[in-house]
Amino acid sequence: MSALAYSERLDGPADKPKGKSGQAITENLTRIAEFDGNLADEYGKQAGEEKLKRLGTDVVREYEADEASRKEWTDSVERALKQARQKPEKKSYPFEGASNMKYPVLTAAALQFNARCYGAITRGDQPLNCKPHGADKDGMKAKRAQRVSTFSNYQLMKQVDEWDPGTDKLTFMLPVMGSGFRKCYWRNDMKRPAMEFTSSKDVVVPNDAPSFDRAPRMTQPVSYYPYEIDRLIQAGQWRNHKRDEYGRDEDSQKPCVYLEQVRYIDMDDDGVMEPYIVTVSKEHEEVVRIDPAFYANSLYVNETGGVDTILRESPWIDYCFLPDIEGSVYAMGFGQLLESLGSGINTALNQMYDAAHRQNAGGGFVSQGLRLRGGEVRIRPAEFLMVNTPGRVSDAIHELKFEGPSPVLFQLVEFLLGAAQDITSVKDVLTGEAPSGQAMGATLALIEQGTQVLTTIHKRIYRSMDREFRLLMRLNKQYLDPKVYAAYFDDPDLFADLMGMGQQQPQPGMGMGQAPPMGAPPGMGAPPPPQGMPGMGGSQPGMAGPQMAMQPAITAEMLSPEALDKLIADFELSGMDIAPSADPRSITDMQRMMRAEYLGRFLGQPGMNNAEIQRRQLEAANIEDVDKLFLSGPSPMDMLAAETAKVDLELKKAQVKTEEQKTVKTAKEAENIRQESNDKAFDRGLKTGMAGGMGGMEGSPDDAGVFPDAEGGDGSDPGAMPGFDMGVGGGPPA
Repeated sequence: MSALAYSERLDGPADKPKGKSGQAITENLTRIAEFDGNLADEYGKQAGEEKLKRLGTDVVREYEADEASRKEWTDSVERALKQARQKPEKKSYPFEGASNMKYPVLTAAALQFNARCYGAITRGDQPLNCKPHGADKDGMKAKRAQRVSTFSNYQLMKQVDEWDPGTDKLTFMLPVMGSGFRKCYWRNDMKRPAMEFTSSKDVVVPNDAPSFDRAPRMTQPVSYYPYEIDRLIQAGQWRNHKRDEYGRDEDSQKPCVYLEQVRYIDMDDDGVMEPYIVTVSKEHEEVVRIDPAFYANSLYVNETGGVDTILRESPWIDYCFLPDIEGSVYAMGFGQLLESLGSGINTALNQMYDAAHRQNAGGGFVSQGLRLRGGEVRIRPAEFLMVNTPGRVSDAIHELKFEGPSPVLFQLVEFLLGAAQDITSVKDVLTGEAPSGQAMGATLALIEQGTQVLTTIHKRIYRSMDREFRLLMRLNKQYLDPKVYAAYFDDPDLFADLMGMGQQQPQPGMGMGQAPPMGAPPGMGAPPPPQGMPGMGGSQPGMAGPQMAMQPAITAEMLSPEALDKLIADFELSGMDIAPSADPRSITDMQRMMRAEYLGRFLGQPGMNNAEIQRRQLEAANIEDVDKLFLSGPSPMDMLAAETAKVDLELKKAQVKTEEQKTVKTAKEAENIRQESNDKAFDRGLKTGMAGGMGGMEGSPDDAGVFPDAEGGDGSDPGAMPGFDMGVGGGPPA
């Protein structure tokens, strides 16, 4: 047994819920999850203001401890950002004003990664894709997945303004810092989800946590302006509290820092902690708001009605570039991997620049015996100045000789740059600088090999995007107004299905007066209706025949609460897979085009969907508005092909019918010839028998109709001449 395993004999009895049954605890947690208000007020009333104050102190203290635990990582991130920014700095070694150039190896790697990843994620304005799984006999799952995909993509690209620019920033900062976050939560003031990029420097967790999901707490410092704080207090979303007045004389709207922390609290006093989001003023350590970090459906209830597990709903989704080698919860980026290489490249380049500078500028010593005018001395072309010196001027001046840049340093820089490119996968073939005249197959092989590292990084990013999209589904399911979702589609047929009315159908025989049609009595023809009477189908001025009345179209406002509940259930994750639309295996246009070219080989093959193949080829070529290129019905080529196939089928049927007629005619002719031959044979035999006298007919009753041959055979040989045995006396039988 493990040393950490629980033993009732050694450790004593386990703590039990304080006088509450499992079902009562579940009901209480459900009420907390569905509470629409500030739980800080309720916690202050039940536990007391002093306990609420201690909670605020614990939040600030543990945040500072977590920040200190990751200092080594934050220092490395600061150095990486400094290197990526290429910010110029003065240098005094080996002389004042020495070269301090920084080669942009990290900046180039970040730009190349951003150009590939951001374009792949937002390609075609369809970042999200939903697919049904399981049996779908009536096609309802597919329709539901299509609705969710359409609305969610509209949210990401049109409604949530910060998602697209945040994705751009995320894919640029991720290779530099290694970790990044997306903060997803519901904004009540805008009635929509918020999906904000958050720097990994601003999301603080204990550095020794095994993962972000298992971290005991996650904290983000957030700055609020005084006018925002006043609005939140007046709306009742925050508790009234002390303000930070430092610096208000200089700036009346100086922002205040608050800590938003996901942590565990035993709010219902059942002996088990639950996850909550606590917002605290950092300056005064006061709790201003508490929200549950779980939903009612996040409670995993056992058979007895108790809660086994509570799924924590953290608003931060972590993005990982490369897992940390030492096991830190924060990931690594090119900034950490290229730190030593970049330093070596910069040192070698600066030494070459300094050597060239010294060689060009020169320098040396001047003897004190050489007397020149004080100050700057300038000599014009073809001009000589008089100097006072006892000897030669060259003897009074000694010039120091400096060697130029070393060729070894050039080779060293080239070697280090090659190593950096191997790490970052920034090859010439990937940056558009492939050698001319190279075969396409060789170029594609180089691209495939050069993108192996990027492909694995893209898979990690898409894995986090999958979690982000699932959180978006849960936010929509929990907070989205069903009427807003219904109004987006404005589909009367869909609304009719939700109301249990089926699709909207016209009511035949209804005229202007909405009178039912008059039927004729049984057995009698329908008499013509009188002219000019409404509802009778007769003609009137301005009317043409009988009228067809439609049922009133069902709108989103007419849907019942039950129908709205059915509609918002689209965002349930059961029976549907949600994933990014982009393919991590195809991160370049060349790869996508090669896949499309291979797919084109199956055009026209039996069992293949030609329209879908053509659609994917156009999408791979990044053609806009692909749907407009396809006709709503069959294309002229398809109609021509169908007509040709129909004509070919008719021709084959005619040929078969002609062959059948020929076969029937041949059979009839053969039968006529056979009958004629039998008739002739019968006549010859009859004549022969009459000449020899009529005898008794040979054969048994079973041989009736079969003529024995002349030798007394059974007549089965059609070539034998049939004959008759006319009896002994040659006369006819008695």
